Amino acid sequence: MDKLLRPKELDIDPNAPLASEKWTHWYDTFQNFLSSIKDINEDFKLKLLKNHVSATVYMLISDVSSYSMAIDTLKTTYIKVKNDIFARHLVATCKQQPGQTVESFMLKLRSLARDCDFKEVTAEQHRDICIRDAFITGLASNTIRQRLLEKTSLTLQSAFDEARVLETATTHAQAYNSTNEISCGAMKTPTSSHLETYISIEDQELNAIKSLCYFCGRRRHSRTECSARNALCHQCGKKGHFQTVCKSSKTTANKADSKISLTSVITPCTLLSTHFSGLTQSTAQVNVNGLLLQALIDTGSCESYISEAIVKRNKWPVRPSTNRIFMATTHLSEKTLGHTFADVQYKGEHYKKVKLSLLAGLCSDVILGVDFISLHKELTIPYGGKRNPLHICGLKAARVETPSLFSNLTSDCRPVATKSRKHSIGDNKFIESEVRKLLSDKIIEPSKSPWRAQVLVTTNERHKRRMVIDYSQTINRFTLLDAYPMPRVDELVERISNYSVFSTLDLKSAYHQIPIKTEERPFTAFEACGKLYQFCRIPFGVTNGVACFQRTINQIIENEKLQDTFAYVDNVTVCGHDQESHDENMQRFLDASRKYGITFNEDKSTIATDKVCLLGYEISKGLLKPDPERFQALRNLPPPHDMRSQKRIVGMLAYYSQWIPNFSNKINVLANNTSFPLSETVKTALNELKQELEKAAIFTIDYTGPLTVETDASDVAIAATLNQDGRPVAFFSRTLSKSERRHSAIEKEAYAIVESLGNGTTT
Repeated sequence: MDKLLRPKELDIDPNAPLASEKWTHWYDTFQNFLSSIKDINEDFKLKLLKNHVSATVYMLISDVSSYSMAIDTLKTTYIKVKNDIFARHLVATCKQQPGQTVESFMLKLRSLARDCDFKEVTAEQHRDICIRDAFITGLASNTIRQRLLEKTSLTLQSAFDEARVLETATTHAQAYNSTNEISCGAMKTPTSSHLETYISIEDQELNAIKSLCYFCGRRRHSRTECSARNALCHQCGKKGHFQTVCKSSKTTANKADSKISLTSVITPCTLLSTHFSGLTQSTAQVNVNGLLLQALIDTGSCESYISEAIVKRNKWPVRPSTNRIFMATTHLSEKTLGHTFADVQYKGEHYKKVKLSLLAGLCSDVILGVDFISLHKELTIPYGGKRNPLHICGLKAARVETPSLFSNLTSDCRPVATKSRKHSIGDNKFIESEVRKLLSDKIIEPSKSPWRAQVLVTTNERHKRRMVIDYSQTINRFTLLDAYPMPRVDELVERISNYSVFSTLDLKSAYHQIPIKTEERPFTAFEACGKLYQFCRIPFGVTNGVACFQRTINQIIENEKLQDTFAYVDNVTVCGHDQESHDENMQRFLDASRKYGITFNEDKSTIATDKVCLLGYEISKGLLKPDPERFQALRNLPPPHDMRSQKRIVGMLAYYSQWIPNFSNKINVLANNTSFPLSETVKTALNELKQELEKAAIFTIDYTGPLTVETDASDVAIAATLNQDGRPVAFFSRTLSKSERRHSAIEKEAYAIVESLGNGTTT
């Protein structure tokens, strides 16, 4: 029995979003395991516990001498103290996301409400709680709000008293500041034209310094939390403060240097987001390890930083490291105070183990630099200017193994330079614009190849122009087919329909993300605007582009061991049997995407929905329907007026025959019509087929249950339906030939049975 109850190894990141829930589940399973073992003492329990944890978790309890102490240590590590006020705030501000169903939204609200500690109260107490929550939410000062949220329990009166004391202290501190003489000895003397601006910045710097701790020089905090409380000053020899903030008269030069190091953290304009309105667009509220913090998006910073005070206050693990950073000029520098790894969430995106270096005195809680920004394909910050958008960066190449696009060429392969094409003025301007974009994104490069294909400009049904390369007369003539198999659409759709939650991700300019070998680039050469270019990445239109791309995506899924993830060329579908499993699979895929540098088209992607349109199907849990957008054209077609238009409609309906039971018999009236305009009988048959198609739906097959085949035969056709539990899962039908129509009814019924069993309907 103990083997059946043996739990899995405990390997949970304490900073993971569901760490406490996973720990609670593991602890219960471990208790069940212990209860199945007879006559077990505390020492043996401790040994079993250490044998069932990973090396990382073992380091937390390696020096613990008893089982109870080890469990207490793990509980303290994984179960964080929840703040009731903040939990209520999360519930009150939670909103339904695009594509999220009402059911999943309600489940999310119920999950958030578990941390709210609701109790039975009177109407007056309920009123005070509501006012308290609104009071804390509406405070203009983030510092006062942060100090109030440090308390796990807080009444309306105590919140008001605490906020009033903090507000009064801030006012008094500003009054002290007004009596101090502004010192400019460490700074360059400003010119008269910039004097007003300079004094304003100096005032802001002094105000920031005033909000720092007098004993350690970092952001203001209580004396009990100060890291310098027991420190020994190396300048004056006294205990209780650091040398950098020592008030002793010794070594004045050191004091000046210390002042510069403090002010330099705040001096650069990139950090003055709270003072300069021009940077408000670059700030965002992010969730860091469960805390809502103000973050500055800084494209001028190579790394990401976090306020040291926040890390110390929340007792997050800090790893030792020292790095000197320079701000605006090399004369302004500061050393980092170590670094930590945190989980960051912003607008539905999850980032695990983001490295944040610690800096003292940041006026923004967090600075997200290029190391964080580069995880995304692009960063868009609207500033409201009148000029056109300025694009600095383009589509980057994915970090994947370079595939061989032209490894199989015929023996008579030789360079071909096709005749130049003439384009209209409008097409030439469009081609020039597209080539400029491809060059800036480093998708193409100038070429000296002996090959030369020509450019075509096509227009889709939405009248959107697109530049394509015609390789049919050049390299495609000599390229042997790469027979790498594509996924069967029907099998892929059926597998996806077994899940409940879906996300579809569309790869942006998919082929243009995959690099090709340098020696194969000349094969892709093409002429445009009187010049010769060649592709650095897979171009559209080559024979084996689809096979190479599909192989690359499948290799990523296989190498990263991604679960419930399906790819069909540039469309990737991530599934889950429930929201939690979907989110885990989605996070693993996004991590892999960042690792390989794959980018997506957000406008064409759908996240966490219970119904998705994919490859001509509308898919939901256990149910398939034809994609309504696909037969929109058929729905709007007028009745045929001649034989040609009638054949066109019959062909379009035949494409959807798998959705309509006994299709061959129902289409017979329309297919054999020879008179125009259509009679009322034929019009009725056509309208009935359209209506059946709009209501069509088949259920997916449960291969563990029994199946039933129902057959039928008429004078002109045979048909069969594959059912399971009284629900249709597949249809089959066929029109009888002239000779078959002369057979007896029982023979026609036999045809239906034999052909339905031999058809793929029953497989």
